Amino acid sequence: MKTSSVLPLLTGLLALTAPASASEENAAPHTQTANNGSYWGLYNSGAVAAGRETVYREIENLCLTTDGRRYFGIHPAVGDQPAFAVTEGGALPVTIGPVDASAGKRHYKISNPENPEEFLMMNFIAPGMREQELPSATAGLLSITSGEEYQIDCVDNDRIVMMAAFEKSALIVTLEDGDMILREADTSSASRMEVRGGLFSSDANGSIFHFFDDDRRVSIDLSAAGLIREEAIVLESLTSRDSAVPEVYFLANPQMLAERAPTISPETGSMINRLSTCNHFAGEASEDAERNAQIKVRWEELQCDAVPAQYASALAAAEDGSPLKTYLAVNSPNWM
Repeated sequence: MKTSSVLPLLTGLLALTAPASASEENAAPHTQTANNGSYWGLYNSGAVAAGRETVYREIENLCLTTDGRRYFGIHPAVGDQPAFAVTEGGALPVTIGPVDASAGKRHYKISNPENPEEFLMMNFIAPGMREQELPSATAGLLSITSGEEYQIDCVDNDRIVMMAAFEKSALIVTLEDGDMILREADTSSASRMEVRGGLFSSDANGSIFHFFDDDRRVSIDLSAAGLIREEAIVLESLTSRDSAVPEVYFLANPQMLAERAPTISPETGSMINRLSTCNHFAGEASEDAERNAQIKVRWEELQCDAVPAQYASALAAAEDGSPLKTYLAVNSPNWM
């Protein structure tokens, strides 16, 4: 099959018509899946604009391309709902073929239900080929091909514990020799971001990865249950603050992360996130009475008045010379 016939399968649009049902949680996987984590695809993007929790469907796997700009995952058939592929262009109905095993590999044929001659092969490394002492959190999806004429390579290694894709970019977190490292997925970029020394925290709401680079901070707040808040991912510096919600993401098992990754207490992690927002609100006060009233409500919800004491305690406890200590030293509460 030529590339021109593959592209409609990867980029065509089909709106999702129904929310995930409880039965989906027990749906049997049709392809190779992650043993130590879960994949999620965005369902109701309108919730982001409304400031609500964003709901995702659980999918079986995820090919995030090595340039970070495309992705392909599988949602299995459930009840009378057909299987579909989750792509950066929308959702596509697909037919999933049986496994074809070769030496150290597993292959699945993913075809167009209306034209079986249009198909792709999802190529996985067999679970037994993974390194046993590493997290091996992902499903081992190496590439998607169509014969010898078309191939896209997927981001995968035995150390990945988080992947998140946005409209035109993506981030990955790896756990390497006890160090958590944040990188942009685009391996061809000369200015590819890389931040080491990440810290992990977890609470009832989700899992948070904290990365500090001098005065800059990246916070990644994701849920293993497919519910995340509007500011799921925050990229912040002294002069700017941007937030984003991923279209798809992978998250390793939080318990495994808590056992293997460098950690920060949930209380300190919460304080850092609140400190950032409280500093923003403190500088926003104006003569607009309505806006000031809104800020006051959020100020109380965030318990901003309690932040300075918590900040002082965290600053004193942070290890000298650590990225956390450096970040806190230049990001004190600005309303004191």
